[in-house]
Amino acid sequence: MFKSTKYLTLLLTLCLSNLLSAAIHTELIFSSSQSQSFDSQFNSVKNILGTVFNQSSKLSYVTFNGNSSQNETISSTSSSLAEPFLLYDLQGNPIVYVASKNKEIFQFSKLNNQWSQKTVFSLDQNLYPNLYVKISDIKIDKNGAIHIICVTDYTVFYITNSSGTWNTNPEIVETLSENHVNVEFGFRISIRGLPSLAIDNSGKAHIAYSTTYESRYLTNQSGSWKSEDIFRDTNMDYWPAENPVLRLDMNQTPTIVATEMDHAITGSLTNSNLRYLSRNGKQGWNSTIIAESADSYVGSDGNKYTGVNTTLLFDEQNRPHILFSDIASSHNQQGWNYTKNGQIRLAYLDNQKWQVSILYQQSPDNSEMLSLSLEKIDASNSIHYIALEVLRVGNVYDLYDSETYNLKYFYPDSSFTASFQSPTLQITANKSQSEISLSNNNGFAFSVQLNAGDSSGTPADWWLARLSPDNQLSYYDLAGTWRAEEKATYQGALIDLASFSISDSDFSLGPGKYVYYFAIDTNMNNKVDMDDSGFIYDQLEIDVSQ
Repeated sequence: MFKSTKYLTLLLTLCLSNLLSAAIHTELIFSSSQSQSFDSQFNSVKNILGTVFNQSSKLSYVTFNGNSSQNETISSTSSSLAEPFLLYDLQGNPIVYVASKNKEIFQFSKLNNQWSQKTVFSLDQNLYPNLYVKISDIKIDKNGAIHIICVTDYTVFYITNSSGTWNTNPEIVETLSENHVNVEFGFRISIRGLPSLAIDNSGKAHIAYSTTYESRYLTNQSGSWKSEDIFRDTNMDYWPAENPVLRLDMNQTPTIVATEMDHAITGSLTNSNLRYLSRNGKQGWNSTIIAESADSYVGSDGNKYTGVNTTLLFDEQNRPHILFSDIASSHNQQGWNYTKNGQIRLAYLDNQKWQVSILYQQSPDNSEMLSLSLEKIDASNSIHYIALEVLRVGNVYDLYDSETYNLKYFYPDSSFTASFQSPTLQITANKSQSEISLSNNNGFAFSVQLNAGDSSGTPADWWLARLSPDNQLSYYDLAGTWRAEEKATYQGALIDLASFSISDSDFSLGPGKYVYYFAIDTNMNNKVDMDDSGFIYDQLEIDVSQ
């Protein structure tokens, strides 16, 4: 059945032709002589960017609305706190989670312009002597529940309040065995970097992480935790997916982007690639190398190093967009390997072909990019992203004379004021949108109209459906027949439709109430995706008498 809600919000679509030509503005969020841990999120409810960071023993929250920024102090005693994580609840209120440097997770919430603090989790180290609290990733689901994964050298554990209360004990997702060792040198294999978390529409968790030997995927989608290898290699010099970033696409398919590296036996980097992986069913992954060489940001070892600082989002047409950086690798006269990560590059998939370009250029002589975060694809058909850049004076081999760390927000021109016109549609009969009555032996004609708005050209399913008095749905095809099979009336790009008339005289099921639906769905898969945000419909009721 179609939902009673008449219009649902259509997610903003990304027009790639405007992406690189749009005017980009830059907002400096902070500048410091020391690197800062930070997290950022775009608040779609209030249309602002929010950032939280630790600086000078102070936990700060900064918002930017396109015209001005506002800086607030959350806590002035944050020297014992680790990296903060920012979320927005379903009403657009900020929530900050941060671990103490031993065993607790604190929640800072802002309501009525006041920040409050409470402890949501405390690790019992008598019960778990080998664990400590280090937040790796955090997400909020569509019901407002919070999901957190933490990581140690050998263990990934999970904390949530999805049951209505927070876990009192950690839920162990996976622990690497003590027997999981390097075959050549015998040392125990540990988790590298930070595991990544995604939450599906059912509130189930999906996790990706890597070690020196393997990349792993874990999920509790079945009700219990299941795990599998994505990559496995016994060569200690091959790192299959450094710092994987896991996202779910518009069809809820797990997708990973990560850095693939090779090393010499001495530890020197020999090459690195940007790898993209998408799950192809219950088992197995499709894998593609998107980029395997740097673009002008290079060291003395050449240009075969790229794919770091990865971040991923999908647009409304389910196309992946990835930001990443290159690596400048060099060796000094003593043979030591030095690497720098630099500039901002964009990769997006268009018509089954990856397009790669530079958004922000740097020189390895004096600048480096420490992290990137792709925040939003907005109504002005461009992207918002955050970058932590460091500018250096001096020589890398002498550990530099000075360093300046700048956190920058890149956003498109007029993105905060642009209005997005969603599609509107209508179904009428006898110039009426309300219930009409007619005799059983008379047919009637109804018409549909569509204003595609700013979604003109977006691929979509077009639906005409009829609900009969016996509660059976049938679907209209362009040959002029109604059929029981769930199949779209038409599949193609959204266009303005001034009027399209359909006649119906088939009331063989007898008198009663018939409901006619006209709908579009920008998730073009020949299915009625009523829970999809791109699904919009209108309805008309016909009361047929004897």
